[in-house]
Amino acid sequence: MIVSIGIFIALAIAVILYQKRKLPEWCMRKNSRNIFLMLLGVNSLAAYLFYVDQQAEFMGEHARLERNNCGEGVRTEKLIAKTGGREIPITIELPERQYNGKELEKAFETAMKELDGIILDKNKTFDEVRKDLNFPSRILDMPITVSWEVDNYEVINVLGELQTEALREEGTIVQITGKLKYGEEERIYMRSANLFPPKLKGDEKIAAQLAGQVAEKEKEHPEQKQVELPETLEGKPVSWRRPEENRGYVILGLGLVGSILLILLEKETQKEEMKKKKKQMMIDYPEILNKFVLFLGAGMTVKAAWQKISSDYEKGKIMGKERFAYEEMAYTLREMQAGGSEKECYEHFGKRCEAVCYMRFGALLSQNLKRGSKGLADLLRLEAVNAFEERKRAAKKAGEEVGTKLLAPMFFMLTVVLVIVIVPAFLSMQF
Repeated sequence: MIVSIGIFIALAIAVILYQKRKLPEWCMRKNSRNIFLMLLGVNSLAAYLFYVDQQAEFMGEHARLERNNCGEGVRTEKLIAKTGGREIPITIELPERQYNGKELEKAFETAMKELDGIILDKNKTFDEVRKDLNFPSRILDMPITVSWEVDNYEVINVLGELQTEALREEGTIVQITGKLKYGEEERIYMRSANLFPPKLKGDEKIAAQLAGQVAEKEKEHPEQKQVELPETLEGKPVSWRRPEENRGYVILGLGLVGSILLILLEKETQKEEMKKKKKQMMIDYPEILNKFVLFLGAGMTVKAAWQKISSDYEKGKIMGKERFAYEEMAYTLREMQAGGSEKECYEHFGKRCEAVCYMRFGALLSQNLKRGSKGLADLLRLEAVNAFEERKRAAKKAGEEVGTKLLAPMFFMLTVVLVIVIVPAFLSMQF
């Protein structure tokens, strides 16, 4: 407990310092704050449990255990007996408290009253029982067991289920006997009920009549392989067919759902490919600018530098992987060779790349054709430095995202550990 209180105080001080902005920078991050708050809550709960456990630890010289009330079952207590300088663990099982004479008579009286409503279940009165009765083996909230008997098992069984085929429209009176038992004490519950076949209406009645006719036909010739279905009912013709399974609709529905899922999957795949493409193009951007600066510094024109970079990529593409930015450059070169305006081709290149940096690069090259190449190398060199810094920031951000993703399994494992520790502590608490 001392350790938990110490951690609690330390975390409380840390939270106060956080509010006053006096902690180191790494402690001021959002994740660090959440961890502080979580540990503060966990240690607060642990300190409380330590306090409760220590309060219940010593029971005194005249120790007593409280029994469960009647009907609550056996109570099990794990204790430690200290005697002769030794501590001995012991498990004690206490039976529930027994009824005294007056309580037992009152319990039997209450059980007798409750049984009428329990047995009727969905029926309204014992004079007209058309639905199954409920024969409980135990009275609710009481340690009283019940065993059942009836005087006519042809119309009702010991579970209270009506045997509808044996019931008559004029009714069948049965005697129901229940033996209530608590320890050695017994009481007898007796009730008569008038059983009738269930009331059927509409389609249910017609179905029962047809089923009865089929049963009669079956009994007439039990040795035959086939049973003839009735052709008429109360003078009206009856035709028969098997129910439709509608399996085609199921397959059609599955096909539609599958098609929708495939479309969504295709869109998700396209998004991932586009994201991968943009990420790759941002990685290649500083390299492309550095090559341009190098070739322009060597005296090449913009078009010649473009052609040199594209041709070098085409030569090395056979052994390497496809790079989207260089593919767009090769496409732009073919567009210029086919007679396209150099200015428009550079602008189209930036639009096809769908990235701000490439649009800016295309605009610089397009403006160069109007104002001349003076100062272009310096602009591209500055752009390359900025692009490299942006690339470093993107790499740092990606690293932080990976670290954030690792927090989920860590918190999951922490939750499992807390459940393993806290649940047994709560279960063993005595309030």
